[in-house]
Amino acid sequence: MENQQGGSRRKEARYATSFPVHVFGDATIIEGQAKDLSTLGCAIEAGELPPPQSYGRLELSIPDGEPPLEIQLAAVRWSHERFFGVEFIAFGDTQRTRLRKYFAALDASAKQSA
Repeated sequence: MENQQGGSRRKEARYATSFPVHVFGDATIIEGQAKDLSTLGCAIEAGELPPPQSYGRLELSIPDGEPPLEIQLAAVRWSHERFFGVEFIAFGDTQRTRLRKYFAALDASAKQSA
């Protein structure tokens, strides 16, 4: 788990993750791995990169036994080599709560391992 705080510019804690994500653009579907996840966005590792400033819908396959978590609208903010970063623009309170519960489980697991 990577939880950056203190001198970081980040508004929310970010967690090192690796699970499937699908990005649905205008005419494309990109499959990748969600990395560096927070409630505000994530980095995605993929073989194909969408153009910066494009928008799409995401399905995050969070390993919590539930169907994929849907982000109704996300914006691509940067891309480099095989990674791109998305900002979550629109998703419901239910999805946000589910994401926070997943982070709480990661925190609890990290404390037990320490």
